[in-house]
Amino acid sequence: GMTSWPAALSACAGIAAGLVVSRVITRPPPPADDRHCDSDTDSDDDDDDDLFQMILAVRQDLKMGKGKICAQCSHAALGAYKRSPDDVVRRYRKSGETKVAVKIKDEEEMNMLRTACEAANIPSYTVIDAGRTQIPANSATVIAIGPCLKSRLSPITSHLKLL
Repeated sequence: GMTSWPAALSACAGIAAGLVVSRVITRPPPPADDRHCDSDTDSDDDDDDDLFQMILAVRQDLKMGKGKICAQCSHAALGAYKRSPDDVVRRYRKSGETKVAVKIKDEEEMNMLRTACEAANIPSYTVIDAGRTQIPANSATVIAIGPCLKSRLSPITSHLKLL
């Protein structure tokens, strides 16, 4: 007999979920020199500075609408997360996957942040928009910083105002 559409869709969803889960589980460990956002000690005390978080810095000069900002922040968060080594992802998840959205003035401030991250060996991920909707093509819209120890992010990002 014919399988009903809901049953077929349900089966497809189950297969897709299985593939995603197996992809996550079988991800190879990163090289040792990639583990730059972990602390030197593995202390388990609940000190606030031991928490991992991600900063999403959003350019204000582009005058993006709320929906556009949400989409760009989502791209940034996913991009940063996908590039993170497994041990960083694990600690970030244990910390509640905190994301803090902040304002930056323009591309110049974004470039300064990126340079500061590189100097401190903190990962960052910049979203370049295709420019099909509200803004010029190839605009850098949001930079995700981390996930990383809050204590390592603070010197670079604590001066930024919340979005």
